[in-house]
Amino acid sequence: MGIGVTKIRNAAKGAIIVGCNSEKDIEKFKEAAKKELGGKYKIEVPKKRMPRVNVLGIDQSDAELGDEELLNAIINQNPLGEIGAGDELRIIHKYTNNKTEKVDIILEMNAEYFKGIINRGMINIGYKRCKVNEYIRVIQCLKCCGYGHMAKECKKKIACRNCGEEHNHNECNSTDYTCINCFNRMNKFNLQNIDIGHKATYSRCPCYQKI
Repeated sequence: MGIGVTKIRNAAKGAIIVGCNSEKDIEKFKEAAKKELGGKYKIEVPKKRMPRVNVLGIDQSDAELGDEELLNAIINQNPLGEIGAGDELRIIHKYTNNKTEKVDIILEMNAEYFKGIINRGMINIGYKRCKVNEYIRVIQCLKCCGYGHMAKECKKKIACRNCGEEHNHNECNSTDYTCINCFNRMNKFNLQNIDIGHKATYSRCPCYQKI
């Protein structure tokens, strides 16, 4: 076909992943595959991941705004590049810090806005300047809440992301958070000053921040 194919491998549910040398080769491969396979298979190019940042220490009153209103406030108060709320800027997660009673969020955005925010290190939200750092995607198991593997590969017992007990987080009735990772680390190393009172998915979890 005269197409620069770099790899071919099987994926889940009968899918096949094909790697190409360039964007031009990708388009050529798509056209050739559609012509050869017709409508028998779905052919798609995965979207490129946009960068993400942690925004720390947002006041509760600002965090309680609707997502669109909060995003517009961030854009209006921090004119760092061409961006609009929606596909170019969106809230991925919100977390409440029980110690500070502030809210942390994970934002996804385009590369231009990301560069401006990271270079500044702070953004304005309401009457407060909030610290910003790059969000590093870490693989976390949805079964045991451990790191470095996925649920389908997990050989450990289930652990609730909220309380750390052996049940799914959807079945949890606990009103107190206990991070299973920090709890296990505390017991393993006999630590006295580690904070375990948060979800296992908390962005400022001591175990998460050490990765």
